[in-house]
Amino acid sequence: MLLACTHRPYHCCASSFSGGRNRTRAFEQFLSIVASERAHISRVELIARESNERALAFYESLGFEREGEMRGRILNADGSLESDIPMAWQMRAKREQVDVMNGITDLQQLLNSLAPRVLSGEWAFCTPTPAQLDATPRLADEALSTFRESEGLSLLLPIERATELELSFDGSFTGITLDVHSSLHAVGLTAVVATRLGEYGISANVIAAAFHDHVFVQTADAARALDILNSLHGQPC
Repeated sequence: MLLACTHRPYHCCASSFSGGRNRTRAFEQFLSIVASERAHISRVELIARESNERALAFYESLGFEREGEMRGRILNADGSLESDIPMAWQMRAKREQVDVMNGITDLQQLLNSLAPRVLSGEWAFCTPTPAQLDATPRLADEALSTFRESEGLSLLLPIERATELELSFDGSFTGITLDVHSSLHAVGLTAVVATRLGEYGISANVIAAAFHDHVFVQTADAARALDILNSLHGQPC
């Protein structure tokens, strides 16, 4: 990963980021330093190719937002043209969110600030066999999320990758990030979300991370789920 700060005030640029667990940690650490120690930087910018859905989803999970499309900017080896997607991480309230200890615990405040947003791509929950992991030793680095269970290593992979490797999985899922900075000690948020989605027959598979909760629903239900979650704003808990 190459990170470069420009000499222009109030801006910072990051380029040439590719996946991998160590690079992911480095990127997250970089944003944490920007938010807590670099008051003169107001935004971080990057560009990702439109076909790299895993990278786009990862950047969006960190708070980056798409800022248009550079159509036909990339010439692929087969002669086809592909767009670049410019993205930016705006400081705004990020400095208030940089410390995991400063998460919101009040349920009403969490619901009022829920800000759900859909992650790019479709995802599959997989548990590769030991042989499959031996054949693709860096597969965990391609996952959006991992968790080691007694049955094996559970991976959340782009569905195209899971299909390519002929991994077993049960359907296509779309991720919705709850963009409010919820404390790990908060009580009731995921219960409200799962209950409300359940009232409409939508299953909610929740992944809790240090700053946000991420709800994975069946892809066919994603648009409806987003509308339901947006309706929670302002409702009494």
